[in-house]
Amino acid sequence: MKILIALLLLIPLGSSAYDFTPKNWTQEDTTFEAIYVVVTLIDMKTTLDIKNHEELNETNVFMGTNPSDEQIYTYFAGAILTQYLIAAWMPQKFRGVWQGFTIGIEANDIDSNLKLGLKIKF
Repeated sequence: MKILIALLLLIPLGSSAYDFTPKNWTQEDTTFEAIYVVVTLIDMKTTLDIKNHEELNETNVFMGTNPSDEQIYTYFAGAILTQYLIAAWMPQKFRGVWQGFTIGIEANDIDSNLKLGLKIKF
């Protein structure tokens, strides 16, 4: 199941069978999307560690206070897909701002999780 989800998360970054590349998509856009996927997966891994800390609860209202691993995987897969679709829809001149903003949010979440003592386990 985890491998399938990981593979599905890579689809927005490119596919030889279908071309999901929007007009005016640049190599920089692809790089930003790859960075977003990486930081989001790191956030996901720290979130998966919450169950090992009885004193902690998830604060993301979309997942609930004690989400299952499946709920966490589903949420993050949806977040990656949604972020990509919004980036693809946006005009080029605003796309980098959106991508940078979402990368920043994920980096902040990772920092907060690590300060709580959550671990990144791959």
